[in-house]
Amino acid sequence: MCGIALAVTACGSNTSTVASQNESQVSDAPLEASTAKQPRAAEIKTCEDLSSGDIAAMGLDPATKKPADLEGQVKQFGCRWSGEHIIVDVLTTTATVAMYDSRTDLNIVGHPVVFGLPSIAFQVPNDPGACFLLSDLEGRKGLMVLAGIKFEHEAAVGVDSCTLATRLMERAAPILLAPR
Repeated sequence: MCGIALAVTACGSNTSTVASQNESQVSDAPLEASTAKQPRAAEIKTCEDLSSGDIAAMGLDPATKKPADLEGQVKQFGCRWSGEHIIVDVLTTTATVAMYDSRTDLNIVGHPVVFGLPSIAFQVPNDPGACFLLSDLEGRKGLMVLAGIKFEHEAAVGVDSCTLATRLMERAAPILLAPR
């Protein structure tokens, strides 16, 4: 099974919240999974497939785009963008929900279904202000969003980082998984 991961990263944060300004820029409206053939995970290029307009609509600054590739036991490919109070990575990954579900070193926050995809939201102990949301795709890859809140903006929080990651995945998945 493949997955998609969305991760919200905290910059030295001890909280799992996001500024209300960013909350207002990301819609709560759930989107329905397309019944049309979705692209294979290998065809998804998060850095290219998400336009500057898509990134701006998520409350992020398109000019802050940087590669966020990681090579290791679990490979991740994608980009990082920043907003006023947040940092977000949108990645394809070789990880799956099952790989993370059994890990005892993580704080499993929940198992949402996002855009019709089975998902897992989790946090790592050394960065509780960050939340990873991994959604399974077909095959052996996932889509991940990592969302984090900058520590110095704790007082201006609106939603926690896992809620933000879910909202961002709901916005990114229809674009990334659209039939090609």
